[in-house]
Amino acid sequence: MRGRLAVLAAAVLVLSGCQLGDSEEETEPITARAVAAVALEHLPGATSVGDATDGPTMEKGAVSVSLRYGGGEGDDGDLVQVGVGPATGISLECPEGEAAGALSGCAPVDDSTTILWETEEPEEDPGVLLVRHVNDDSAVVLLLAGPAIDGDPRTIDLKPAYEDLLALVRDDRLRLQTSPQTVEDGEKVKNFADLPE
Repeated sequence: MRGRLAVLAAAVLVLSGCQLGDSEEETEPITARAVAAVALEHLPGATSVGDATDGPTMEKGAVSVSLRYGGGEGDDGDLVQVGVGPATGISLECPEGEAAGALSGCAPVDDSTTILWETEEPEEDPGVLLVRHVNDDSAVVLLLAGPAIDGDPRTIDLKPAYEDLLALVRDDRLRLQTSPQTVEDGEKVKNFADLPE
């Protein structure tokens, strides 16, 4: 019995050492192109992809991209904007009272993710969905605008699918510091529109 415990203890130490080693892997600052590459893995088929770092998704210090789906003939298509920035100042609490403003609903998904939405106003506004996710020192914020939000986004047929949006914000590569491979993958994104200099 003692022999088995010693072997088990040694295995735990080895595994712990592996985890420590893995957490100290080389990282680089995430780029807008890297965010786009991760987003396109989860939500393929965008008709346009571009840098939106100056957009409304996140606060200062964030990297953000806009992806458009569908559209044509004067219609820009549905918008998915994804930003990665510092977790400071990102609240996962659901606002109440006046702070809730025009929100139709808010719900925690788990300890690190919250969704907020405004339902559509027919013939005026299709509504919006906002997903917030905090991962250690980084936050991911996703905005979906275009598809009709006619109820709780967890229960309606959305395109892109609600589950795909959650998988995107929870992707471990979306951090302020990410792997060199993720940054390299971003350089391969075709037809990426950089911000004008």
